[in-house]
Amino acid sequence: MGSQTTTGQRALLIFSAAYFFYDMVCGLLIKLDLADLFHHLATLAGLYVGIFGKRSGHELLLCLALMEASTPFLHLRLIFRETGHGKSAAASRNDLLFALTFLVCRGLIGPVVVYWTVLSPRTPLLVKIGGVAIQLVSLFWLGKIINVIKRKLRPAGKSGSLKKTA
Repeated sequence: MGSQTTTGQRALLIFSAAYFFYDMVCGLLIKLDLADLFHHLATLAGLYVGIFGKRSGHELLLCLALMEASTPFLHLRLIFRETGHGKSAAASRNDLLFALTFLVCRGLIGPVVVYWTVLSPRTPLLVKIGGVAIQLVSLFWLGKIINVIKRKLRPAGKSGSLKKTA
């Protein structure tokens, strides 16, 4: 943790920063989502430390891989919904893969990586702050995903509220 960024790591960080900037602008053109904007800004700040400060390329790329592992399933989820196949068996399996990938990468492995990043005396402060910020956003989204799963698993007809009977 906190080691010198290699040439290969720097190239991947530059490519990733370009994508994140593009994705942030596209997202802002569609609608202003503060959680999404915060996610992009925190990620870009960390990537720039790796690019220009030439430190922490290893943990930045590891965190980036963990953060983005669920993205293909998220995009496929949107495609299913937009094409009218959101209720199909394939869409349900994709939703499960999305939730599991998000849970494992951002809910289980991510906190461990952030913990060791924060404890590292060589990791720059901005990388530590960015890691904690991204982890907080990830936990926010994980809570939302868990609520959706609970709603889907609830038996039909159960609204979650108790009605008084006369």
